[in-house]
Amino acid sequence: MTGESIPLLLWEGVDQMGEAYRELSCRQDLLANKGVIEAANSLYYDEKKEQLKRGSAVKTAKAGSLRRFIDVVQQLDLTYDLHSMTGEQVLRLLPSEFDDWRKA
Repeated sequence: MTGESIPLLLWEGVDQMGEAYRELSCRQDLLANKGVIEAANSLYYDEKKEQLKRGSAVKTAKAGSLRRFIDVVQQLDLTYDLHSMTGEQVLRLLPSEFDDWRKA
């Protein structure tokens, strides 16, 4: 993955560890999964503002938040081969609680 494909992880700069990076990096299986990172990028990174979308990095597993995304993806990984999937395919597996983030 290149910096252009993972702005969610690098938007605060390489010298700073942002909230999204902290949440995902402690789960290396997710951090190494291109499809999961693409899906998270699509849901939680605002390309126009070049930053995390407001409310995505809450400290609790609020419906649709980044932390909830991680919980759901870890559950899906037990049933699906997420490493072979694209970001779009991962997004299609997510429950309706993520619909607002898809639209935003």
